[in-house]
Amino acid sequence: DKASPQEVGTSVKITPEVSGGTGNLQYKYWIWFDGKWTIVQDFSSSRSYEWTPTQAGNYKIWVDVKDGMGTMKSKEMSYVVTEAALNLSQI
Repeated sequence: DKASPQEVGTSVKITPEVSGGTGNLQYKYWIWFDGKWTIVQDFSSSRSYEWTPTQAGNYKIWVDVKDGMGTMKSKEMSYVVTEAALNLSQI
């Protein structure tokens, strides 16, 4: 729901647009950071995943979508997270 880049601590809702398939769809979400992939949500019927990055850097977001017949499609997206901006509102 938010385009890259975003600041550390910003919540990002990841929701793939899917068409077709047979039966109930299952979604699995992965995040790549610092040279490794981590499953952040294993296959479930939950279409969206809410991600809040805690470190600045270059990420990859990967989603697998599987239909009731076991047919699977995958999509990868790059995402940049920046340090939070310094705010000085009052003295």
